Amino acid sequence: MTTILDVCRLANVSKATVSRVLSGNRKVKEDTRDVVMRAVEQLNYRPNQLAQTLATKISNTVGVITNGLTDSQLGQILRQLDAALWGQGRSFILANGVDSCASLTDKLNFLASRHCDAILLVGKNYDSRWFDELDVSEFPPLLTMNQTLDEIDGVQFDQALTAELACNYLYSHGHTQIAVLLESGHGGERMLQGYRHALENRSLPFNKQMVVQRADGTDAISMLINRYIPFTAVLVPDDHQAIEVIRTLSQYNIQVPQEVSVISLMTGIEGERYTPAITGFEVPEEKMLQSLLRLLDDVIKGGGEGGTDVTREFMGKLVIRQSVRTLA
Repeated sequence: MTTILDVCRLANVSKATVSRVLSGNRKVKEDTRDVVMRAVEQLNYRPNQLAQTLATKISNTVGVITNGLTDSQLGQILRQLDAALWGQGRSFILANGVDSCASLTDKLNFLASRHCDAILLVGKNYDSRWFDELDVSEFPPLLTMNQTLDEIDGVQFDQALTAELACNYLYSHGHTQIAVLLESGHGGERMLQGYRHALENRSLPFNKQMVVQRADGTDAISMLINRYIPFTAVLVPDDHQAIEVIRTLSQYNIQVPQEVSVISLMTGIEGERYTPAITGFEVPEEKMLQSLLRLLDDVIKGGGEGGTDVTREFMGKLVIRQSVRTLA
């Protein structure tokens, strides 16, 4: 069985140097690191994870809490996380879904008890009030993806700017009566901000009757229809909501896009495969994930501080499909 001493002899360095390289310590010359890693690969050396954790206080395990994701979104992000963390020599423990401060605290405590180096909060619909009741310093460093929270670093999809761009696209196709379905929490606030900004730029009045905030797209669009306010287009948070809206409109004998256009703030494979295929904005998830993992690496190796050169805010790319039509 290969030991760390075998690596030391082949690389002609001390045991301390090999330990520093394997723990990710930055205070090692690049050429020395290369020599050690070549020796590790040549000998197929696999360090004892428990011993390494005790020696460095780094477990190379990351906690992941997800919330507000559809099944397809959850599956996709977990596959990407697994591949990216594995490439960093790390693994993750998943805790899926929270609905209160108490459940969030339970899952944070669980992941902390498993000696996670950091905890990623992935997704949306985290209530900022839950964190007002928490002392985050009691837990491993927290990072967010797609959720803005005070005093917690992370990477975000710019929902305000993307909502504004979505409205501008609809305006360019003749739509001025645009309804918006908001998700709950900070994401909905950002969508509304972008929606209102787009109206202001076009000198159009804001009508609160065109705004609906409901978790369920079916209920939301039904409520909008029953207000008897004419609308020609609907902006929704994601493909899941878009599909619910299109199905519900069909039940009212309203066809998409012939009578009402639908655009999704965050579209993906689900929207691409639906009929009509859903026009919307593609979230640069891979780039966001790369930035998040750079932050993660900085936080773990740098003792809690994220890098200042990491991109933290991203905007979507418009994907034109079939759910928006041009008005005559």
